[in-house]
Amino acid sequence: MLEKGNIAGRQFMVLVVFYILGSAILFIPGKLTVPGKQDSWIAALVATGIGLLIVSLYNVIMRRNPTMTIVEYSEHVLGKWFGKIVALIFLSFFYILIGLDVRDIGDFLSTQVMPETPIQAFFIPFLCVVIFGARYGLEVYARFAELFFPVILLLYFILVISISPQIKLENIQPVFEHGIKGIATAAPVMIGFPMSELVALLMIYPYVNQQIMAAKGFLIGTLIGGMMLTLITFISIGVLGPFGTVSTSYPSYLLAQKINIGDFFQRVEAIIAVIWFFTLFTRVIIFFYAIVLGLAQIMKLKDYRPLIIPIGLILLPFAQTVSPNFIHIIQTTKYEWVMYQITCGVIFPLLLLGGDTLRKYLGHMYRK
Repeated sequence: MLEKGNIAGRQFMVLVVFYILGSAILFIPGKLTVPGKQDSWIAALVATGIGLLIVSLYNVIMRRNPTMTIVEYSEHVLGKWFGKIVALIFLSFFYILIGLDVRDIGDFLSTQVMPETPIQAFFIPFLCVVIFGARYGLEVYARFAELFFPVILLLYFILVISISPQIKLENIQPVFEHGIKGIATAAPVMIGFPMSELVALLMIYPYVNQQIMAAKGFLIGTLIGGMMLTLITFISIGVLGPFGTVSTSYPSYLLAQKINIGDFFQRVEAIIAVIWFFTLFTRVIIFFYAIVLGLAQIMKLKDYRPLIIPIGLILLPFAQTVSPNFIHIIQTTKYEWVMYQITCGVIFPLLLLGGDTLRKYLGHMYRK
């Protein structure tokens, strides 16, 4: 195994929660509310349930071959060349996602925090930290995530409790106004982003100390992350209304700006910014680690670290060119992108599991 470090089941659970929150805590309320209107929080609840089924699929795959990453599993099931092609499809998926996430960082900071600063000034230091984190290995940033997990939870609940008095129940009524159709249209958005993207965690799954704890941590982390997104979606609609949630690029950030307790505790949007930054950093470093580790496994290298700097340098121009602006990202990641996410995150793993089952069945029949 190229990675010598190991992480505990609780650390893996924290990585799952951070990974799900990532960009989603900023974008999911708006993305879901476009098709789901005031029922989008129900769509988030449905998507969380389906996310648990997706994770159960991943757990079955890893139970079959607990020491293999998804890249190694692809080669194991499909053979050397076919397996490498599928593995490269997974890695290209991760590469596009990391480019979009880094771009999100630049767009957010250059529009909401420091509009006079060139976007490259945010990319470079952020990617430098990611490169250093990947170089120090899996255990280091797993401990980092575990250390900051209570802080993130505290900030999240401060946000929820502080903004809850402003919720207007009429904003979420009538419930089921558009019936099942509205929910069925909105739920796939969250099933694609971020639930189907959890497939990247199959690159670090084999390095969790105990398989049972890994499977349990995967499910619990998905449930916690999904419920946190559901709650923030519900609050966004309750406070801003469906139209207000859709009409702003960062609904949860606007929520934090609206907090005002006794004209003293107000304008605390830094809360959501800190949550988003730390969770997105974890998400980006997992993608980065998955890419360099996967490439090393495909090329049969003895160490993935020589790939870290070259991949990091390529990411800088890619993050700038992956999309010309924020509006373009929103327009191009609506429907076709959801199908791409579900294909890479659900259909391919399902086909791999089916192929593995068929191969073992035929092998068993042949031995008879």
